Amino acid sequence: MSFTFGNSDEFLLRKPANMQPFYEVYYEIVDDSAIIREQEEEGEEQRERKRRLSVEQVAYLERSFEKGSKLDPERKMQLASELGLKPRQVAVWYQNRRARWKTKQMEKDYDILRERYDAVALEKHKLESEVTRLRKEIQQLKARLEDNLSKNNKQIDDTAIISEEFYDDFTVLDDYPGTENSYEFN
Repeated sequence: MSFTFGNSDEFLLRKPANMQPFYEVYYEIVDDSAIIREQEEEGEEQRERKRRLSVEQVAYLERSFEKGSKLDPERKMQLASELGLKPRQVAVWYQNRRARWKTKQMEKDYDILRERYDAVALEKHKLESEVTRLRKEIQQLKARLEDNLSKNNKQIDDTAIISEEFYDDFTVLDDYPGTENSYEFN
């Protein structure tokens, strides 16, 4: 009894789905290292090309920016030729400068708003303290008023008692000649 697993040539040519042949892996490694070297070389070239502007160039661009923050194509070309820069460098510098200006403006606006907020918060605190003080004063005045009213009511009651006693000593005489109403002391 013999077992066959198919054609032996088929077995050799067939590769598992998840595996790459050795030579493909080797070439990919070689290709990757070549790509990495190329990228490193390009990075060095970009660093060389991406040089910083001189102090004079920056000062000139700053003066130009003060005249106007927008950069039209003619002005960009003129600045680039005067400064020995590429037009793209001038455009990028203007773009970055506008972003810095906007950030500084936002910081100034924030500082102004913060000062106003602090002043309003302080005023609010003072007013709340004043309201609290006035409410206490109102409560004290109400208490004094109630105390005075209760004393006055007692005085009115006392006066009424005194008045009744005082008027009991007098009688009204309607029949006395010559007067409409006369009083006689008893």
